[in-house]
Order: sequence, then structure tokens, then C-alpha cells
Amino acid sequence: MNKLSLLPLIIYFISINAMSADAKGNTSSPSKILGAPVNTAISGGSLLPQGMLLTAVNSSFRDKDNQIKGSGSPDIYSQIWLLKIRYGMTDRLEGVTVGSYINNRRNNMSPEHIEGLGDQSVGLSYALLSQRAGAPFWLTVGGAVLLPTGQDGDNHLPGNGAWGGRASVSLTKFFTPNIKGDMDFIFQGPFERGNQDVKRGNEFQWNTQFRYMFSEIPWDIGVESAYSHNDSGTRELSTGRVINNQSGTTEWVIGPSFNVAIDSINVWLGFGSFFPVMQEAKSATKMENVRWEFKVGKTW
Repeated sequence: MNKLSLLPLIIYFISINAMSADAKGNTSSPSKILGAPVNTAISGGSLLPQGMLLTAVNSSFRDKDNQIKGSGSPDIYSQIWLLKIRYGMTDRLEGVTVGSYINNRRNNMSPEHIEGLGDQSVGLSYALLSQRAGAPFWLTVGGAVLLPTGQDGDNHLPGNGAWGGRASVSLTKFFTPNIKGDMDFIFQGPFERGNQDVKRGNEFQWNTQFRYMFSEIPWDIGVESAYSHNDSGTRELSTGRVINNQSGTTEWVIGPSFNVAIDSINVWLGFGSFFPVMQEAKSATKMENVRWEFKVGKTW
């Protein structure tokens, strides 16, 4: 079966269930903790109400063994772990911090493992428009500082351990209590060189999702899309010469996801599988055929 052939079936499933609920005159509401994206890159524009705390562990597993350009690049088996913490400071202002840990195992390379903490982000999101306050949709702007928390050394990630910045514009629309859409535009990059004298390239992201939250059962189902363009970085040699490391990539993945809510303890569990529709690279590179992503979240 074609990788993306599931998408029309999912969209059809969402539409049929939505029409069925309308036909029955269903007035019950879905769980308030449903609707979150599973993909590690997607946030959306809706903010927490004042005084609410949200914690989530988000993970992504990627077996990069598909040669998309050139030849001879190593297989890389990658795990990405994110700890996301959000707090509603007011109904329109939210504090956000994201910490990361990455473990890459590389075949036939030394060191075999490239792993460690990433650069922690700490920032604020502000809702210019709030659907909770009566606006037709959420429109949120955000800014964050990337802290140099990454580790140094050959077996840690090149370019980490550098100050950086992040800016975002996000939109969310609840079309009905059961149907919502999210969209993010994100730009981020480092201000300086980091580990192994590497300065990472700037990154642009365009991320979207469309979800249906069921009323009769504590589930939701959605389609998520994550587009990322990374510029090539630079490396400073021991001679002082700076070279382009030709590390630029463009990736676009789309796939289905679902969440299950456990309302009694304000916890939800999410799972998604995301398939590439675009993969480009500046130099010999292997990328994954699928990303498996998981999320465990809780509100307090």
C-alpha cells in the first residue's frame, strides 16, 4: 500500500463521524484535554487559561537508512526526546520551555554514538486574538531564547551549546467543538558557534494539523503535516578558515495521529506515524522512510 494512501481514508472517516454526530443532534462535548498535536514540531495558537500548567514528554524515532542523495553516508538510528512545559500566566500570555535529548547511533563511524542534551528554549507566547474571548480564531506570536545547555565533545551534537533565538506566528481555529485546525510559522537559529566549532544553519518551519475530537469516546484523530527547511551550517577549521559544511536539508512529512484521554487524571496519550512527501539535501545524506512519534501529556 502506498505510504500516503491512508490519508484519504482518515479524512473520510473524520467526515463520516462528524456528519453522523450532527445527524443525531449530539450536544455532548469532547474531552477538554483532546486536540493536541502529536508531532514534535507542531504547537498551534491556542493558549492555556490563567493558572493552568501543562507538562508533556514528546518523542520521535527515525531510522535514517534511505539514501536520498549521493552514496556512502552512514545509517543513523535517531531518538529525539522533548520535555515541554507550558504555564498560563494570564488568559493571553503563556510561558513555555522545551528541553531536548537526542541519541544518534551511526553505523561504521567513530564515535558510533552522537548524543546529549540540546539547547533549552525559554520563551513567551502572546495571543493577539483569542477565540476563548470571542475572536473568530486564535492568533498568537511567540519568542524564545535558546540557552547553550548542549554538551561539548566529539560524541555530542555539532553546533549545540550556543545562544540562539526563535520567533513564531501560530493560528488555531475551532470550527465546531469537535473540529479544529492549527498552523505554525517558525524561524529559529543560533547567534554563535557551538560544539566542534560549528554554527548551525537557520531553520524555517511550516506546520499544520486538522483534528476531529469524538464526543462519545475520549479519542481524537487527525492528520498532521510538518515542513522544515534547514540552511547549511559552517565550520571553523583550526587554521581559522570557515567552510560551508553542506548540511542543508528540506523535509516535509505528513501522516495520521490519534490521542486517547484519561480524564480522571487529566492525562492523554498520543501516537503518530509520519511519511515523507519531500526530502532534499545539499550533500550525500540518508533520511527515514517513516517517523514514529509518541506523546504523554498532563494538565495540572
